[in-house]
Amino acid sequence: MEEGSSTNPDNTKKLGQGVKRKGKKRVSMRELKAEMAMICEEQNRLREGQKEVHQKFLKIQSKFSLMREQGNSALFFQ
Repeated sequence: MEEGSSTNPDNTKKLGQGVKRKGKKRVSMRELKAEMAMICEEQNRLREGQKEVHQKFLKIQSKFSLMREQGNSALFFQ
């Protein structure tokens, strides 16, 4: 008999094999939950990074505005 062939001509699953499938689903559900937790952590790190970038941007923007004001006032007093 060839590997994978059986006496069951239409290759339907036996009742006992369904139990194994449920076990695999549980394992895959655990894996998915772990992957979702990792993704959640990644999203949180990205949000923190975006907040940091935003704060740096605001600092640069305020420095630029201050320099512009100082430049305009220097031109005004000449």
